[in-house]
Amino acid sequence: MRFLFVFLCLIGFSAHATEPTKSYITIEPDPRALKETGNATVIGVIDPLRLQLDNNKIVQLEGIDIPDMFQPDPGELSYAAKKLLENLFLNQKVIIYQSPRADLRLNRMGHEMAHVTRAVDSVWAQGILIENGLARVRTSPAHNALSAEMLEVEKTARNNSSETKDNEPPPVNLWIDDRYSVFTPETVDTAPQGFQIVDGTIKGASTVKNQIYLNFGQNWRNDFSVGIPPETRKLLSRKGLEPLTWTGKNIRVRGWLEDYNGPYIQIDHPEQIELIEPKAADTSANSIAIPPTDKEIFRDALPNIKNFKSER
Repeated sequence: MRFLFVFLCLIGFSAHATEPTKSYITIEPDPRALKETGNATVIGVIDPLRLQLDNNKIVQLEGIDIPDMFQPDPGELSYAAKKLLENLFLNQKVIIYQSPRADLRLNRMGHEMAHVTRAVDSVWAQGILIENGLARVRTSPAHNALSAEMLEVEKTARNNSSETKDNEPPPVNLWIDDRYSVFTPETVDTAPQGFQIVDGTIKGASTVKNQIYLNFGQNWRNDFSVGIPPETRKLLSRKGLEPLTWTGKNIRVRGWLEDYNGPYIQIDHPEQIELIEPKAADTSANSIAIPPTDKEIFRDALPNIKNFKSER
């Protein structure tokens, strides 16, 4: 009986050992962007954005948003995000990375605003929530470090959100929820008021009292638009970005959606805007050819008709 027990244990261990190990996104922040301000052990996960440390400090994960967290009853995204943090960070030693400016490290609740990695392997708390479709990027003027890295992870997460295994229910993922998906200027009217993401092509740009307005429709009185105040305009200019030259460009903008002559988002820092490269035209043999209109046929044939008459 003892031999059988040992044998079964060995079988169980062998089966467990052959299971694929899931890898998680890691990061070692550039010290010019974020300063390592200490390390501690996580003794509690208060919610999907806050960790309790053994040094009596509470850390809030900066730069991300859990869409269903701030409501009377947090939803399945919040539950799944909290569970993931517990699995990977509870009772683990972590490294805290914060703004080089000491005056920007605490929020109004006295919590430490930071990016957090696991000390043993640099697994990145913000990164794992974004890559699993449980959080989206939401920076602020004071806390926008690692925005480019987070946006790249978010892009991959959106692209992979439709992947599901056969005979399995879809995973908890914000990108497959119509309330949180990326809207367009044509669909943004259906978006709930609050923090949203909108992709679209700029139809025109204008300046009123030194504020730039990017218009995404023919009628600025009711179509989607983006406002860029003078202070943000200066910040964009320092990065070599001139919004008044963006007519015809595709952008992705994120921010608080409100009603101001139609759906409207006001920008207060450059990281809220992404310039999107247009998709390359499909020149493959499988592309669908669009038949010419009668007008186009007549236009192309007109020179031949004229030449035929002159020859006669």
